[in-house]
Amino acid sequence: QIQKVTAAAKSVHNSKKFPKIIEIILAIGNAMNGQRRAPVYGFRLSSLDAVFEYS
Repeated sequence: QIQKVTAAAKSVHNSKKFPKIIEIILAIGNAMNGQRRAPVYGFRLSSLDAVFEYS
């Protein structure tokens, strides 16, 4: 199990596309918040549920 988690973490760390995916998700979250809040610069992984429930 530890080897799988370590391999997954390395894969994410070395990914060229992952930062762009996170950037897009952050933009979607900011759009969902609209004018109610100032733009955020980060999010918790648990917040991803809200993005996927909204779509």
